[in-house]
Amino acid sequence: ELYSAMDAKVGHYRRYSKKQIEKLFLENGYIVKSCHYFDFLGYFAAAIYKILGKSGDINPKSLIFYDKYIFPISLFLDKFFSRFIGKNIVIEVMLKNE
Repeated sequence: ELYSAMDAKVGHYRRYSKKQIEKLFLENGYIVKSCHYFDFLGYFAAAIYKILGKSGDINPKSLIFYDKYIFPISLFLDKFFSRFIGKNIVIEVMLKNE
């Protein structure tokens, strides 16, 4: 739902939901130890970017602003919302035979 021209421009091929990525790892012989979303506010920034139909170009000053002021707030909010929504996924896995 968030895949946009920006993803294509940086070499991403797809985005996964938490459920999709867990299934992919399970089907390929891994045990999922933990899986959660990351960057709660980034989800909304990416959604707005996609809705506006941007070309994939990003203003470096916007990135610096996001990293300096918005991202720290997003990390705090991840404590409450990372089970439900986020721009990225963090997954910890191990092989079944380990």
